[in-house]
This record gives sequence, C-alpha cells and structure tokens, in this order.
Amino acid sequence: NTKRFPSVKLIDKTLNLGPLTPTIVNAANEVLVDFYLGNKIGFLDIVRIINKIFKDKDFKKYAKRKPKAIKDVKIADNWARLKTLTMCVR
Repeated sequence: NTKRFPSVKLIDKTLNLGPLTPTIVNAANEVLVDFYLGNKIGFLDIVRIINKIFKDKDFKKYAKRKPKAIKDVKIADNWARLKTLTMCVR
C-alpha cells in the first residue's frame, strides 16, 4: 500500500535513477533518521525530503555518475549528506 507506506515508491526510483542513487538515498536517510530521532522532523518528512533531493538540480550529476573508485562513492555520499542538512536546517 503505497499511500500508507510511501517509502515503497522510493525502491523503484532508487533502481532507475542512476548507479549512485542508492548511495545518495542511504546517506540522506541516515541524516534524516537522526533528525527524526532528535524530534526535529516528522517520520513522513523522511520520504518527502528524499523526494525533494531527487528533484534537486545537482542530483543527476551525482546519481548518474558511474563510480570508478571508492572516492566517487564518497563524493556522492558527502553531497547527499550536505544537501540533506541544508534542506533540514534553515
């Protein structure tokens, strides 16, 4: 039930948006769960913010990159963490 569990839709998006999309989603999710556990965002905000990251102008630049080394994965991970923080802290 995707209305009741909107995060299920993220699975399809994650598999189709580029090789580093799972890395980006994981990094964003880790930041967002910390915010949720600190009572700074609501539970459903996690999916909403990840979807906003998918729409960010720089998302495709990082998600579509084919990693040639662990450095490429770390760059995408760091971008996602910083983007998520800037979306949550204003």
